Amino acid sequence: MTTDLVTVSPDTTVGDTIRLLTERRFRSIPIVDDAGKFLGQFGVQSVLGLAMPHVAGMGLKGPMSDIQFIHDNMEDLRRRLADNWNDSVGSYLDADRPTLKPEDDMTHVVQMLFQSRGNMPVLEAGSHQLVGIVSYWDVLDHLFDGLDA
Repeated sequence: MTTDLVTVSPDTTVGDTIRLLTERRFRSIPIVDDAGKFLGQFGVQSVLGLAMPHVAGMGLKGPMSDIQFIHDNMEDLRRRLADNWNDSVGSYLDADRPTLKPEDDMTHVVQMLFQSRGNMPVLEAGSHQLVGIVSYWDVLDHLFDGLDA
């Protein structure tokens, strides 16, 4: 688990958060309130969603899986992203992500990481205080520790 965390507040702009994502090569960044309570995450999936044509999310049974009829170019995608650049990132946070507790055992951590396919916030039970993040790299370090393959 990583405890030296980079977080943003819900008032941070989308643009500043995207800059952090790209500079640090993070998949996501936790969003916390002034007291350190975890509110959600904003990540690469969120960025891609902001750049996508709005019609992509308007399918009758969920997001459209094939939007090849839309012939957007890179400038179209950038323009859509720029339209949200100065918005508060709190408007786009993903609050439905699963979380871990500090006392979770490694088997549970690996299962949750495998299922979520993203970094996992670690929260103190009851308080929702963010105490760490578990990444793929954290787990791989533990899995390979002591192996002589």
